[in-house]
Amino acid sequence: MTNNKKILKTFLKVVAKEINFFLSFFSEFSEKVSLHGLGFVFNSYLNIFERLLWLILILMTSYGAYNISSTQYERYVANPTVISLERDYREWNGTLPAVTLCYHKRINDTRAEAVIKRFWNTDRDSGEYEYFYEYIKTVVYFEQTFEKFEKYTNDRRLNSVSMLTIAKLVHPSFNSIVTSFDTNAEFSLNEVVTEKGLCYTVNSVLWPLISTNSSNHRQLNLKIRPLSCYFLKNQCYMKLDVYDPTVFIAIHSPFELPVENTPFFDMGMTDEIESSYNMLETVASSELKKLRIAQRNCYFIDESTENLPVYSYNACKLVCRAKAAIRFCGCRPYFYPFMNETVCSPSGLFCLTQNNWPNAVTCDCSKTCVEIVYTQNSLKKINW
Repeated sequence: MTNNKKILKTFLKVVAKEINFFLSFFSEFSEKVSLHGLGFVFNSYLNIFERLLWLILILMTSYGAYNISSTQYERYVANPTVISLERDYREWNGTLPAVTLCYHKRINDTRAEAVIKRFWNTDRDSGEYEYFYEYIKTVVYFEQTFEKFEKYTNDRRLNSVSMLTIAKLVHPSFNSIVTSFDTNAEFSLNEVVTEKGLCYTVNSVLWPLISTNSSNHRQLNLKIRPLSCYFLKNQCYMKLDVYDPTVFIAIHSPFELPVENTPFFDMGMTDEIESSYNMLETVASSELKKLRIAQRNCYFIDESTENLPVYSYNACKLVCRAKAAIRFCGCRPYFYPFMNETVCSPSGLFCLTQNNWPNAVTCDCSKTCVEIVYTQNSLKKINW
């Protein structure tokens, strides 16, 4: 017992000696160091409360400095990007927009009659002819409302042909010509299916995703560049001659897809429209791609996602709405050809109406790192 007490006393003496050495060293250090306030903490001539006050102030400022530094570091890790404005407009090479054109009248009566005869063996004189014709109208003008599909939900005869096939077969022949400032440029108006119905698009890179021909879905090639021209060297323009009744037209980025809320404007057969656009282009350094997506908070167009080999903001929204339709009713509408799931029958489309689709769908899509936005600057319309 006596030995234990001696050992404890010896240990306490050693600890006290080490503490005194540390305090004396730190006191001498605080007198010589230039760090403001530290000398007051170990100044034995000052009141103890004043020394405590200085200690509290030093601890608070140290914590504040640490908190600011850690916040800046977290911000760097999360978003280490810098945005700058390029002013050398003389060297700008502007990309011309994509043009998507849709018909107001999307049914050729002669073709509709042939479709009804071919698939349902019904002539114009038959009492059911009007029934099938109304069904074709409901399929073609689906954007008006899905509620009209209710009366067709139990008719299995309608499942013998896909809705996309019907929309293609009854559509009028396309009769338009596209030209531009570049006489060597060749344009092809590609048939696509959008949330507005069957349309045609030109100067678009992503059109194969929504092509009415499934074999085109594999022809997506990001190396094909849309038409462009230098700001000072050319009068940049595209000219679209339409020889058919009224159409509605959308101007959008070649790297985007037209969606339900894409702005369209009408053009009649006797109309001559001259419209100019301002272009705002966001470009990204190749170094940005080395960062994680969470850091840059955007996607490059060649970064594949779950359902598509490429990425665009509108394509993400289309996939989101298609997935919601599959989740609600087990099928996807025929105007989402890039999805491989079951295509909705009339009962499936009516089911979507009952589930308040797509109004009940919220899509959280990231922006693209490279973006082109066109805003209409002027619109001149002459009716001949």
